[in-house]
Amino acid sequence: MSHTITISKSTILSTLPIVISFTVPFLLGHNQILTGSIVNAALIISAVKNKQWDIFPIIMLPSLAVMLRGIMFGSFTPALLYMMPFIWAGNYLVIALFQKIERRFGFFITVGITAMMKASVLFLIACALLQYQIVPKVFLTAMGVLQFGTMISGGVIAWVAIRYLYDNNAK
Repeated sequence: MSHTITISKSTILSTLPIVISFTVPFLLGHNQILTGSIVNAALIISAVKNKQWDIFPIIMLPSLAVMLRGIMFGSFTPALLYMMPFIWAGNYLVIALFQKIERRFGFFITVGITAMMKASVLFLIACALLQYQIVPKVFLTAMGVLQFGTMISGGVIAWVAIRYLYDNNAK
């Protein structure tokens, strides 16, 4: 007796951002620009293509993968523990805001708005934690300008993926 399991393309495409959100930081965690761009693309794709209840794994998995890998911030990785809840909040902010305003402002304006919001929130939190010597100074760059840049580049990657992969292969 043989059993065949069939998985639709839409199922694969809806789970792909979640798989990417863990595997990319775990396997390529040492390069924040590359990793952050791909993870932010996965966040945006998830915001555009997935339902609200599908977003929680993608919010938490990237920073958990980095923590497991233990190399993205060099010797400062344990300080990431203090930032993780705020990174999760920033990722949620990206998805929730994207879902709320993208139809009104368009894709690329929404990418810019969410990039500014996420980078601002994470930068301000990193500044506050630095004042209490909880995180090192390198977190200001990682949670500020690099977050903004990887959100913008992630937006471009997401746009290409949505246009050429998702919209052409949804069924």
